Amino acid sequence: MGNTIKNQIKKLLIRICRFFIRSLNRLIKKMEHNNPISLKSCVSRRKRRIAVLNNSILQNWKSLWISSTNNSSIIDFQEVVEANYKLFQAEAKYNQSKNFKEKGKIVLQVKIGSLVIGLLSIYIFAFKRDIDFTSFLPFLVAICVLLAAFLYASVKAIEVKKYQETWARHQNSFFLMQSEMVKYCNHLSPYDKPGDDTNKMFMERIMSVLEINNSKFVANMENKEMQLSDLPSKIVLKS
Repeated sequence: MGNTIKNQIKKLLIRICRFFIRSLNRLIKKMEHNNPISLKSCVSRRKRRIAVLNNSILQNWKSLWISSTNNSSIIDFQEVVEANYKLFQAEAKYNQSKNFKEKGKIVLQVKIGSLVIGLLSIYIFAFKRDIDFTSFLPFLVAICVLLAAFLYASVKAIEVKKYQETWARHQNSFFLMQSEMVKYCNHLSPYDKPGDDTNKMFMERIMSVLEINNSKFVANMENKEMQLSDLPSKIVLKS
């Protein structure tokens, strides 16, 4: 009688798994049929257009900047602007990617851990009824504690590396520099007043952007060191 019940439960679980797999395959085929152009390709094309636009803004500014002055020291400033413009753009893209990847790993770990614990519990209660629950409970608690500790370490690693904060810092600096370039090229405020030294004004405003970015970088590094030094004191062992 007991073996018959176990076999029926096994068959039921197999049927459920097959049903979900078939349903998922049908859903994927339907999405591919209704959307011949995948979302990934659309996003890829959009990113390429944005990259072309960003480079176009930089090249237009460089041409106008070089043609507007004969001072070699001012012309050399374009190298500072171009280097930081490309740096902010690249770092924003890198940290955005790392931010989503690392957080995606944590979500995946939670799903896998929950699935393993759930399947293990179902297996114990369905097929190992002779096992005493009181003897199984400490084992289950130990697994949950290890999973929680692993997730905590992963979260702390992300907090220390600060991918999201670094992404936001570089993206903001990139936008501010690009905004100044667009204003400069199109003679928008504050570069629209006749008689003003627009080149000097541009240099001062760009240096302000670089100073703000550097201040945020220093603050992040100090906060990172503080988190690392305070970590041992936050670990409390209770007897």
